[in-house]
Amino acid sequence: MPEPSLRTRLAPLSIRIGGAWILLGGLLKLFLGTPADLPAPVRDFLPNVDLTFWGAISAETFVGVLSLLHPRAAWPLLSLVLLLFVGILGKLIAAGAHSCGCFGPTITFPPALMLAIDGVCLVEILATRPWSSIPARGGWAARGLASLAVAIAAPWIVLGPPPFSKPERPAASVGGAPSAPPRWVTFEPKQWVGKPIGETTLHDWLPTDKLPLDATWILYRINCPNCAEHLRLLKMEQDRTQDFSTMYVLVRIPEEGDEKERVVDMLPENRIDAELPAVTRYVIQTPWELKLQGGIVTHATQHLYGK
Repeated sequence: MPEPSLRTRLAPLSIRIGGAWILLGGLLKLFLGTPADLPAPVRDFLPNVDLTFWGAISAETFVGVLSLLHPRAAWPLLSLVLLLFVGILGKLIAAGAHSCGCFGPTITFPPALMLAIDGVCLVEILATRPWSSIPARGGWAARGLASLAVAIAAPWIVLGPPPFSKPERPAASVGGAPSAPPRWVTFEPKQWVGKPIGETTLHDWLPTDKLPLDATWILYRINCPNCAEHLRLLKMEQDRTQDFSTMYVLVRIPEEGDEKERVVDMLPENRIDAELPAVTRYVIQTPWELKLQGGIVTHATQHLYGK
Protein backbone atom coordinates (compact mmCIF):
# COMPACT_ATOMS: atom_id res chain seq x y z
CA MET A 1 0.00 0.00 0.00
CA PRO A 2 1.41 3.42 -0.91
CA GLU A 3 1.99 5.99 1.82
CA PRO A 4 -0.86 8.51 2.04
CA SER A 5 -0.01 11.92 0.67
CA LEU A 6 0.89 14.79 2.97
CA ARG A 7 -2.36 16.52 2.08
CA THR A 8 -4.36 13.44 3.01
CA ARG A 9 -2.70 13.37 6.41
CA LEU A 10 -2.98 17.10 7.06
CA ALA A 11 -6.59 17.63 5.98
CA PRO A 12 -8.29 15.80 8.90
CA LEU A 13 -5.79 17.31 11.34
CA SER A 14 -6.45 20.87 10.16
CA ILE A 15 -10.21 20.34 10.38
CA ARG A 16 -9.96 18.90 13.88
CA ILE A 17 -7.77 21.80 15.03
CA GLY A 18 -10.23 24.34 13.62
CA GLY A 19 -13.15 22.45 15.14
CA ALA A 20 -11.48 22.28 18.55
CA TRP A 21 -10.91 26.05 18.37
CA ILE A 22 -14.59 26.67 17.64
CA LEU A 23 -15.63 24.21 20.35
CA LEU A 24 -13.41 25.97 22.91
CA GLY A 25 -15.18 29.26 22.22
CA GLY A 26 -18.59 27.63 22.59
CA LEU A 27 -17.70 25.95 25.89
CA LEU A 28 -16.25 29.11 27.40
CA LYS A 29 -19.44 30.99 26.48
CA LEU A 30 -21.47 28.15 27.99
CA PHE A 31 -19.72 28.14 31.36
CA LEU A 32 -18.51 31.74 31.70
CA GLY A 33 -20.33 33.98 29.24
CA THR A 34 -23.61 35.86 28.92
CA PRO A 35 -25.52 37.23 25.92
CA ALA A 36 -23.80 40.57 26.54
CA ASP A 37 -20.54 39.03 25.30
CA LEU A 38 -21.93 38.28 21.84
CA PRO A 39 -20.82 40.67 19.08
CA ALA A 40 -23.57 43.15 18.16
CA PRO A 41 -24.21 41.62 14.68
CA VAL A 42 -24.85 38.26 16.37
CA ARG A 43 -26.65 39.60 19.44
CA ASP A 44 -29.24 41.35 17.29
CA PHE A 45 -29.83 38.33 15.02
CA LEU A 46 -33.03 37.30 16.84
CA PRO A 47 -35.49 39.43 18.84
CA ASN A 48 -34.75 37.36 21.96
CA VAL A 49 -31.09 37.78 22.89
CA ASP A 50 -31.20 34.86 25.34
CA LEU A 51 -32.35 32.55 22.56
CA THR A 52 -29.61 33.90 20.29
CA PHE A 53 -27.03 33.10 22.96
CA TRP A 54 -28.42 29.59 23.42
CA GLY A 55 -28.38 29.04 19.65
CA ALA A 56 -24.84 30.38 19.20
CA ILE A 57 -23.52 27.96 21.82
CA SER A 58 -25.38 25.03 20.24
CA ALA A 59 -24.12 25.88 16.75
CA GLU A 60 -20.49 26.18 17.83
CA THR A 61 -20.72 22.97 19.85
CA PHE A 62 -22.26 21.06 16.95
CA VAL A 63 -19.65 22.20 14.43
CA GLY A 64 -16.80 21.59 16.88
CA VAL A 65 -17.87 18.08 17.89
CA LEU A 66 -18.68 17.05 14.31
CA SER A 67 -15.24 18.27 13.20
CA LEU A 68 -13.61 16.01 15.76
CA LEU A 69 -15.78 12.99 14.97
CA HIS A 70 -16.10 13.21 11.18
CA PRO A 71 -13.80 15.77 9.48
CA ARG A 72 -14.97 14.90 5.97
CA ALA A 73 -18.59 15.71 6.80
CA ALA A 74 -17.75 18.76 8.91
CA TRP A 75 -15.39 20.75 6.70
CA PRO A 76 -18.09 22.66 4.69
CA LEU A 77 -19.86 23.79 7.89
CA LEU A 78 -16.60 24.59 9.63
CA SER A 79 -15.36 26.64 6.69
CA LEU A 80 -18.66 28.54 6.55
CA VAL A 81 -18.52 29.30 10.30
CA LEU A 82 -14.93 30.52 10.06
CA LEU A 83 -15.81 32.70 7.07
CA LEU A 84 -18.75 34.15 9.01
CA PHE A 85 -16.48 34.86 11.98
CA VAL A 86 -13.99 36.63 9.72
CA GLY A 87 -16.77 38.95 8.51
CA ILE A 88 -18.02 39.67 12.03
CA LEU A 89 -14.51 40.32 13.32
CA GLY A 90 -13.87 42.72 10.46
CA LYS A 91 -16.90 44.75 11.57
CA LEU A 92 -15.71 44.74 15.18
CA ILE A 93 -12.27 45.97 14.15
CA ALA A 94 -13.84 48.77 12.09
CA ALA A 95 -15.97 49.73 15.12
CA GLY A 96 -12.91 49.89 17.38
CA ALA A 97 -13.96 47.05 19.70
CA HIS A 98 -11.29 46.09 22.25
CA SER A 99 -12.49 42.50 22.69
CA CYS A 100 -14.34 40.12 20.40
CA GLY A 101 -16.35 38.53 23.22
CA CYS A 102 -15.58 35.09 21.79
CA PHE A 103 -14.51 33.63 25.12
CA GLY A 104 -16.90 35.26 27.56
CA PRO A 105 -16.37 38.18 29.95
CA THR A 106 -13.27 36.95 31.75
CA ILE A 107 -10.98 36.67 28.73
CA THR A 108 -10.28 39.79 26.68
CA PHE A 109 -9.27 38.78 23.18
CA PRO A 110 -8.44 41.46 20.57
CA PRO A 111 -10.57 41.10 17.42
CA ALA A 112 -7.50 41.52 15.18
CA LEU A 113 -5.74 38.57 16.81
CA MET A 114 -8.89 36.45 16.60
CA LEU A 115 -9.26 37.41 12.94
CA ALA A 116 -5.70 36.26 12.27
CA ILE A 117 -6.29 32.90 13.99
CA ASP A 118 -9.63 32.25 12.30
CA GLY A 119 -8.20 33.30 8.96
CA VAL A 120 -5.22 30.96 9.31
CA CYS A 121 -7.53 28.07 10.24
CA LEU A 122 -9.73 28.74 7.23
CA VAL A 123 -6.81 29.00 4.79
CA GLU A 124 -5.20 25.87 6.22
CA ILE A 125 -8.41 23.86 5.79
CA LEU A 126 -8.99 24.99 2.22
CA ALA A 127 -5.33 24.51 1.29
CA THR A 128 -5.56 20.79 2.14
CA ARG A 129 -8.54 20.35 -0.25
CA PRO A 130 -10.58 18.13 2.08
CA TRP A 131 -13.22 17.55 -0.59
CA SER A 132 -10.71 15.42 -2.52
CA SER A 133 -7.95 14.54 -0.07
CA ILE A 134 -10.13 12.88 2.61
CA PRO A 135 -11.59 9.57 1.42
CA ALA A 136 -15.36 9.28 1.71
CA ARG A 137 -16.49 6.89 4.41
CA GLY A 138 -19.71 5.95 6.13
CA GLY A 139 -20.86 6.72 9.60
CA TRP A 140 -21.48 10.40 9.00
CA ALA A 141 -25.19 10.16 9.91
CA ALA A 142 -24.54 8.54 13.29
CA ARG A 143 -21.73 10.97 14.10
CA GLY A 144 -23.88 13.89 12.96
CA LEU A 145 -26.72 12.83 15.25
CA ALA A 146 -24.29 12.36 18.13
CA SER A 147 -22.88 15.85 17.55
CA LEU A 148 -26.38 17.31 17.42
CA ALA A 149 -27.34 15.55 20.65
CA VAL A 150 -24.31 16.99 22.44
CA ALA A 151 -24.98 20.46 21.00
CA ILE A 152 -28.55 20.43 22.34
CA ALA A 153 -27.86 18.71 25.63
CA ALA A 154 -24.87 20.80 26.76
CA PRO A 155 -26.60 24.23 26.95
CA TRP A 156 -29.84 22.58 28.10
CA ILE A 157 -28.07 21.02 31.10
CA VAL A 158 -26.00 24.09 32.01
CA LEU A 159 -28.39 26.94 31.13
CA GLY A 160 -31.78 25.24 31.07
CA PRO A 161 -34.19 24.88 28.12
CA PRO A 162 -34.21 27.46 25.32
CA PRO A 163 -35.89 30.67 26.54
CA PHE A 164 -38.76 30.63 24.09
CA SER A 165 -40.88 32.34 26.74
CA LYS A 166 -40.01 34.71 29.53
CA PRO A 167 -39.18 33.07 32.87
CA GLU A 168 -41.31 33.88 35.87
CA ARG A 169 -40.11 36.45 38.33
CA PRO A 170 -37.87 35.21 41.13
CA ALA A 171 -40.04 34.48 44.15
CA ALA A 172 -37.62 36.29 46.46
CA SER A 173 -37.74 39.44 44.37
CA VAL A 174 -39.62 42.40 45.78
CA GLY A 175 -38.03 45.52 44.43
CA GLY A 176 -34.50 44.22 44.94
CA ALA A 177 -32.09 41.45 44.04
CA PRO A 178 -33.22 37.83 44.48
CA SER A 179 -31.44 35.80 47.13
CA ALA A 180 -29.91 33.53 44.47
CA PRO A 181 -29.27 35.74 41.42
CA PRO A 182 -28.85 34.14 38.00
CA ARG A 183 -25.69 34.51 35.92
CA TRP A 184 -27.32 37.30 33.91
CA VAL A 185 -30.52 39.31 33.59
CA THR A 186 -31.89 40.59 30.29
CA PHE A 187 -33.57 44.01 30.14
CA GLU A 188 -35.81 44.76 27.15
CA PRO A 189 -37.16 48.29 27.70
CA LYS A 190 -39.26 48.28 24.52
CA GLN A 191 -41.44 45.64 26.15
CA TRP A 192 -41.98 47.86 29.18
CA VAL A 193 -43.91 50.52 27.26
CA GLY A 194 -47.48 50.75 28.55
CA LYS A 195 -46.70 48.91 31.78
CA PRO A 196 -46.25 50.19 35.34
CA ILE A 197 -42.56 50.34 36.13
CA GLY A 198 -43.28 48.14 39.15
CA GLU A 199 -44.31 45.31 36.82
CA THR A 200 -41.12 45.32 34.76
CA THR A 201 -37.93 43.30 35.14
CA LEU A 202 -36.23 46.44 36.40
CA HIS A 203 -38.35 46.32 39.56
CA ASP A 204 -36.96 42.85 40.32
CA TRP A 205 -33.58 44.49 40.85
CA LEU A 206 -34.40 48.02 41.96
CA PRO A 207 -37.01 49.38 44.43
CA THR A 208 -38.71 51.45 41.73
CA ASP A 209 -41.63 52.37 44.01
CA LYS A 210 -39.23 54.48 46.08
CA LEU A 211 -38.20 56.61 43.09
CA PRO A 212 -40.05 59.43 41.30
CA LEU A 213 -42.79 58.03 39.07
CA ASP A 214 -43.23 61.19 36.99
CA ALA A 215 -39.76 61.56 35.58
CA THR A 216 -37.31 60.65 32.85
CA TRP A 217 -35.35 57.55 33.76
CA ILE A 218 -32.02 56.83 32.11
CA LEU A 219 -30.30 53.45 32.27
CA TYR A 220 -26.57 53.95 31.74
CA ARG A 221 -23.06 52.66 32.38
CA ILE A 222 -20.21 54.91 33.43
CA ASN A 223 -17.84 53.23 30.94
CA CYS A 224 -20.22 53.59 27.98
CA PRO A 225 -19.25 56.28 25.40
CA ASN A 226 -22.84 56.51 24.14
CA CYS A 227 -24.01 57.13 27.70
CA ALA A 228 -21.37 59.79 28.23
CA GLU A 229 -22.44 61.60 25.06
CA HIS A 230 -26.15 61.43 25.88
CA LEU A 231 -25.73 62.66 29.46
CA ARG A 232 -23.38 65.39 28.28
CA LEU A 233 -25.97 66.62 25.76
CA LEU A 234 -28.69 66.69 28.44
CA LYS A 235 -26.49 68.76 30.75
CA MET A 236 -25.52 71.16 27.96
CA GLU A 237 -29.17 71.63 27.01
CA GLN A 238 -30.03 72.45 30.63
CA ASP A 239 -27.22 74.99 30.76
CA ARG A 240 -28.31 76.54 27.48
CA THR A 241 -32.00 76.88 28.29
CA GLN A 242 -31.74 77.19 32.08
CA ASP A 243 -34.71 74.81 32.20
CA PHE A 244 -34.33 72.41 35.10
CA SER A 245 -37.96 71.33 35.34
CA THR A 246 -37.41 67.76 34.10
CA MET A 247 -36.75 65.30 36.90
CA TYR A 248 -34.18 62.66 35.98
CA VAL A 249 -33.66 59.28 37.59
CA LEU A 250 -30.22 58.01 36.59
CA VAL A 251 -30.00 54.25 37.01
CA ARG A 252 -26.40 53.14 36.87
CA ILE A 253 -25.71 49.62 35.61
CA PRO A 254 -22.51 48.44 37.30
CA GLU A 255 -19.78 46.38 35.67
CA GLU A 256 -16.64 44.95 37.17
CA GLY A 257 -13.76 47.41 36.84
CA ASP A 258 -15.91 50.12 35.25
CA GLU A 259 -14.42 52.87 37.44
CA LYS A 260 -11.08 52.37 35.67
CA GLU A 261 -12.82 52.86 32.34
CA ARG A 262 -15.10 55.74 33.33
CA VAL A 263 -15.99 58.07 30.46
CA VAL A 264 -19.15 59.67 31.92
CA ASP A 265 -18.01 63.12 33.05
CA MET A 266 -21.21 65.24 33.02
CA LEU A 267 -24.63 64.59 34.56
CA PRO A 268 -27.81 66.62 34.29
CA GLU A 269 -29.07 68.52 37.32
CA ASN A 270 -32.37 67.93 39.11
CA ARG A 271 -31.68 64.23 39.32
CA ILE A 272 -31.83 61.26 41.67
CA ASP A 273 -29.08 58.66 41.39
CA ALA A 274 -29.81 54.96 41.70
CA GLU A 275 -27.68 51.88 41.10
CA LEU A 276 -28.49 48.27 40.37
CA PRO A 277 -26.91 45.69 42.69
CA ALA A 278 -23.59 44.34 41.43
CA VAL A 279 -24.57 40.70 41.94
CA THR A 280 -25.13 39.69 38.33
CA ARG A 281 -24.56 40.92 34.77
CA TYR A 282 -27.20 42.99 33.03
CA VAL A 283 -27.75 42.38 29.32
CA ILE A 284 -28.75 45.70 27.76
CA GLN A 285 -27.07 48.05 25.32
CA THR A 286 -27.04 51.46 26.99
CA PRO A 287 -28.22 54.16 27.24
CA TRP A 288 -31.99 53.80 27.36
CA GLU A 289 -34.29 56.69 28.22
CA LEU A 290 -37.68 55.94 29.77
CA LYS A 291 -40.51 58.45 30.11
CA LEU A 292 -42.72 57.75 33.12
CA GLN A 293 -46.11 59.30 33.83
CA GLY A 294 -47.79 58.18 37.04
CA GLY A 295 -45.45 55.20 37.13
CA ILE A 296 -46.43 54.06 33.62
CA VAL A 297 -43.67 53.73 31.02
CA THR A 298 -44.95 55.82 28.10
CA HIS A 299 -41.79 55.87 25.95
CA ALA A 300 -38.56 53.86 25.77
CA THR A 301 -35.81 55.17 23.52
CA GLN A 302 -32.27 53.94 22.93
CA HIS A 303 -29.68 56.59 22.12
CA LEU A 304 -26.65 55.66 20.04
CA TYR A 305 -24.03 58.08 18.76
CA GLY A 306 -21.18 57.62 16.34
CA LYS A 307 -20.05 54.07 15.64
